[in-house]
Amino acid sequence: AAYSSTKYALNALSFIARQELKEYGIIVSVMSPKRTATNFMKNSLSKQFELRPVPEVDSAEKVAGKIAELIQTEVEEIVL
Repeated sequence: AAYSSTKYALNALSFIARQELKEYGIIVSVMSPKRTATNFMKNSLSKQFELRPVPEVDSAEKVAGKIAELIQTEVEEIVL
């Protein structure tokens, strides 16, 4: 719940910043990858994730490419 809540808060904060900074020509975007091949789950304090089926995992390179696309296109959000 804590992880999901922080993600929701980040999206809300980004939305507000996007509105407030638009007049200054500052673009605020959000990148929302689903699962990326990192050590996040391995380093997690909880082992509950090991019991669940593993969904498709994106490489760090794919996520980085989507971030570059986000910057170049100036869209508000990209969800993988």
